[in-house]
Amino acid sequence: EGGLAYVPPGHCWVEGDNPQMSVDSRSFNAVPLGLMDALVVAVVWPFWRARWLDIVEVPEEPSFEPFLPTTTGDGVDIGSDMQIQ
Repeated sequence: EGGLAYVPPGHCWVEGDNPQMSVDSRSFNAVPLGLMDALVVAVVWPFWRARWLDIVEVPEEPSFEPFLPTTTGDGVDIGSDMQIQ
């Protein structure tokens, strides 16, 4: 409590507003940015910087069909009805 923590590149420190009940970086350390899914809407501290942020419309993620190869790579056609494991 009140100490310093190293946050490696590509990570962030996440804290809730209730130190006694929040399960956050104080419990499990820095979070990889690849796991973050958040939307920041405002700056609340320090008070002199408090403001609403402009929200940019984020396009929906495209859905991709799974890639199923139809050749073995050596020009041999295995057909689209066969499963590769």
